[in-house]
Amino acid sequence: MVVPLTRLLKAGPFKGHLAADHVNFFTVRTLRLTIQRAGYDVEDIMSSAFPGLPIRVSRALARCGPSVMVASRPISDFRYPPKAHKHLENGRIVFDGTLGDPGG
Repeated sequence: MVVPLTRLLKAGPFKGHLAADHVNFFTVRTLRLTIQRAGYDVEDIMSSAFPGLPIRVSRALARCGPSVMVASRPISDFRYPPKAHKHLENGRIVFDGTLGDPGG
């Protein structure tokens, strides 16, 4: 997803931050899945590195550009699955959906 050649560019949208310097990497597919599992409907994913490009080009560049922008909406009735709910009890993490058994 991140193009190492962006390190060679020192002007334009590449001044300041380079996505290649970050530790979190996603493909468009895994980013979409992560956002959906967090309770959002993904409206669009496109490159944010080249402002002013036609939308089709920005969408295509999301797969190889140095950064992306996601437009999403919260799912109104979204609930995390029971296994995702946890609380602290007597200094231990208790997973509500598994009756206190994090492996269950």
